Amino acid sequence: MQSPFIRICISFALGIICFAIIPTLNWLVAMVVFCTLALLHFSFFFYATQKRHSMHTLRGILLNCWITSAAYLICVLHSYPTSKNWIGNQKEENSFLELSMSSDLEEKPKTYKAQAQIINTLRKDSIIPSKGEILLYFTKNDSKPNLKFGDHILIPNTLQSIQANGNPGGFDYKKYCESQNIFHSKFLTRDDWQLLKNKSHGLAYHLNHLNQKTRNILKLYIHDPQILGIAEALLIGYRKDVDQETWQAYSNTGIVHIIAISGLHMAMVYTTVRWLLLLIPFFKNNKRLALVISILFMWLFAAITGLPPSVSRAAVMFTFIGIGEMTNRKIPIYNNLAASALFLLCINPFWLFDVGFQLSYLALISLVLFYEPIYHQLFIRNKVVDAIWKL
Repeated sequence: MQSPFIRICISFALGIICFAIIPTLNWLVAMVVFCTLALLHFSFFFYATQKRHSMHTLRGILLNCWITSAAYLICVLHSYPTSKNWIGNQKEENSFLELSMSSDLEEKPKTYKAQAQIINTLRKDSIIPSKGEILLYFTKNDSKPNLKFGDHILIPNTLQSIQANGNPGGFDYKKYCESQNIFHSKFLTRDDWQLLKNKSHGLAYHLNHLNQKTRNILKLYIHDPQILGIAEALLIGYRKDVDQETWQAYSNTGIVHIIAISGLHMAMVYTTVRWLLLLIPFFKNNKRLALVISILFMWLFAAITGLPPSVSRAAVMFTFIGIGEMTNRKIPIYNNLAASALFLLCINPFWLFDVGFQLSYLALISLVLFYEPIYHQLFIRNKVVDAIWKL
């Protein structure tokens, strides 16, 4: 089979769906199932070659079950409720939570919204390590909080569980948040939180800082807020400054995808850097080095945008294409798509339920399926017109 990753990806996705349906299995049981299936599958290597080939159907079933159990185990380890340190499993009254801001403030009609990660639960006599992602809503009755990505704050441990809207058949916001590993929220006034001196300085903080510096450069030269918002969205994928009227206008005309970083942007970055480097004689004689630099430059751009699913998918795909070019192998597009999806789902299995992730892959699969039949409907001799028709 030319595209083995398709079968692997389907089995892996099935394991994630199983976890969404039956999420109560603890990590120890999931690990036992995973190890048992692995031992059963690899035990076939002790059989004679002829007998092993005669049992290929059973081996295939066991292999797919093993991949499904691996996906389930990754979901268990990735999910906060399965951890004893999850804030939902800790009943601590009269305590405080230390949070690390995992996003910048986003202005809403009545509040400022942000996402934060729980670091510790603080009691009078002890500090308990804790886990969890929560949504914070700061009231607009006070001045805008001077909070940035990576800041640590202290709030009372009185979180509210995210509630469903109760509208049958409508969008289930609670279920959506749970698929993103978010189970709690908190509304805060100025007296409910306190800024701490310590900050998070990991890789995500430095990438966010780089994104902020890029936005500051744009603000220095673009003074019209409407144009600035579109420029930020087009260049680095920051859409929070796009005003609602502009966003609605793009939505109504069906071209809102233009102001979202996607595979087209990644293709432009990768192919442009690759083309420029290969113009230099040194890199022309060292093509592999040029490809490595092109891939690294593309990933730097992807990291600055915040690595949303659509960008991550494109970056992984072009990485595989670059590796294939370095090894003089042409990777089938369907196998490339499935491999990139599998890689991303291993990092965050809950991306499977992200609409952006789903539409990103559906759009590219549709392009691959329908491009050739539509293109061959017309035969055009003129090369310029034919190039336009290909686009």
